[in-house]
This record gives sequence, C-alpha cells and structure tokens, in this order.
Amino acid sequence: MKYLRSIMALLVTSLVLIGCGGSDNDSHDPQLRAVHLSPDAPAVDISVNESTPLTGVEYRQASGFLSVDSGNTDISVLVPALGGASALDATLNLEDDMKYTVIAANTVANGLPLTPLLVIDDIDAPADGNAAITVIHGSPAAPSVDVYVTAPGAALPASPLLSDIPFQTVSDELEVPAGDYQVRITPAGSTAVVYDSGTLTLVDGVEYIAIAADDIDSGSLVGLLILTDLESTPFINVNNQQ
Repeated sequence: MKYLRSIMALLVTSLVLIGCGGSDNDSHDPQLRAVHLSPDAPAVDISVNESTPLTGVEYRQASGFLSVDSGNTDISVLVPALGGASALDATLNLEDDMKYTVIAANTVANGLPLTPLLVIDDIDAPADGNAAITVIHGSPAAPSVDVYVTAPGAALPASPLLSDIPFQTVSDELEVPAGDYQVRITPAGSTAVVYDSGTLTLVDGVEYIAIAADDIDSGSLVGLLILTDLESTPFINVNNQQ
C-alpha cells in the first residue's frame, strides 16, 4: 500500500466513521472515483471513456469507486451550466489491483482546465488494528498550512504532523492505530487554529482521504471533505467545529 460512495453531508460535533473495512467489490479491475473540488464551479458531469456515469455532482461531493478496464482511460469533467465546457481532461493508464482517486481542484476563476490531483493506492487494507489516512491541501483560499492530528481535546503539540503544506499537496499515506482523533489546521508557522474537526473516529481497516477544502456554506475558511473506501459512506463533509 502506497498512497492512500449515497451522497451525504453531516454537520457534527462528534463524527464516527463506521464500517467493517475495505470495499465489498471483489474485482481486481482498476477502481476509479472522482471528486468535485472547485468551489466556484457549478454541478459537473463526469465522463469516463465517452460514457457519463456521473451527473450533477456538486462541490465537495465524490463518486463511489467504479470498476473500469485497465489501460488508457479518458476522464472528463464537464460543466453543463457553462454550455458543457470541459473543466478537466485527463488520460490515465490504469492498472489492475489498483485504486485511483481523481480530484478536480482549483477554481474556474483561475481559468480552465481545473487542476487534476491524483491519489493512487493498491487494494490492500491497512494492517490489523490500523486505519490509513492521506491528507490533501485542496483549498485555493487557504495559504500553506500545518496539520495537527492529536487525541481529542489534547493541546497542540510542539510540532505538527505535517508542516508548511502548500495548496495541491498530497501527503504520503499514513497508517495509524484505529481510534479517536482530532484534526486541526493552522496557517504554516502559526498556532492559530483555522479548522477544528472535533472528534473523528477512524475505524480499523478503513482507508481515508482527508481533504482541506474551501467551506462556501458556513463562512469558515476551511472545511474537511473525508473520503472513505466504504460503499455505505463514500464521503462525509465535516465543517469547522470551532
């Protein structure tokens, strides 16, 4: 394992991500999902090899994993409200026994196409007793950030888990013991918390991608979009609990 579906958004003080770990899909075909992460783009349609399995995907929503053929795969993000303009076009060479997450990031105001961020992972689950998490800075409005991951309610440690992370950075996958955690984000070099997740429960055997994203609804600078590899809960939006 290298780097690191029902649509739902939850505003919670204590978030429990529940599951038995891993995907129910026994296929060894490549698995592909897509994420809409452009805060000023309207709903998009996502095309895979000229078919359009995903339509009306809103900001901070993600598809579940789709089984696709291995080899070269064309992915397009189309914006019907902009006359079907293509916001992103990419061709990926997909391999069996691998999972791919394609994130359409950045803003329309900065020009099309959007920026594709890619997370590649194999199909192996974390080690027994562990969860896996990848962290992504996907907020164009936020400067470089530090990311702290602690026990709930703990004081900020002297050093963040990830430091001075610029926009569009994708971290390595980290395996951590399953259990309760708190994610806090500060501007790089500062201890002024701009995002606080509250309590997050990471479940044994589950892989998570935590994406810092612009929060265009609550007025907070940053929100967290959490992707999982569970069919029952493909993604959850966790707004600022400060």
